[in-house]
Amino acid sequence: MEKPTFKRKEREKEARREAILDAAVRLFSRKGNYDPTLDDIANEAELSKGTIYNYFKDKHYLIAALLLRCHEKVVERLREIVSRNETLSALIHAVLGSIKSAQDDKYIFHIFFSAGLQMPEELRLEVATQWRSQEQQAAQILADKLAVTPETSHLTPLQQLVGARMIMSAVHYSIVVTAGEVAFQPPAEELDTFARMLHRALTMEHA
Repeated sequence: MEKPTFKRKEREKEARREAILDAAVRLFSRKGNYDPTLDDIANEAELSKGTIYNYFKDKHYLIAALLLRCHEKVVERLREIVSRNETLSALIHAVLGSIKSAQDDKYIFHIFFSAGLQMPEELRLEVATQWRSQEQQAAQILADKLAVTPETSHLTPLQQLVGARMIMSAVHYSIVVTAGEVAFQPPAEELDTFARMLHRALTMEHA
């Protein structure tokens, strides 16, 4: 049986790690090409630079953790959306519309396209592998929802998974084409067009 003191220390350790990542997010979220150093992040987190090294080997590993945490939040947000929407139209609009609330994720593009690309290849491949795993998890969450949604419950599991990946692809496109927008808001007409196209594609008769 674990001692209470050990559990408390583990919680404190995890909280400190999250505080470091939160500090990095705040700094990376600044406008322009600001690229904070570990000293900057330590100051923002009100910790010593040495403390950061207790959690991350170097800045590349900290950035890798940021990328993976961001994607984990996307999966969590998707679970919430799926639980609140029962019709296909509502689900599609909610998933695509969630981009509008991605204010906290705008830093991800700066990280990925600048500091992220400077990662050692081995670490970059490790992040990509874990990212793909999270993508598969997100697609399965959507596929499971399509299996119980009236308009798509008649589809085979494979067709439902393909439909889920179609929705994910639309989300990726929406994020990319609006990457320059501060609030990541796709134009309303594009959002409606995406929703109509996906709805038609997912509800069409399959042989």
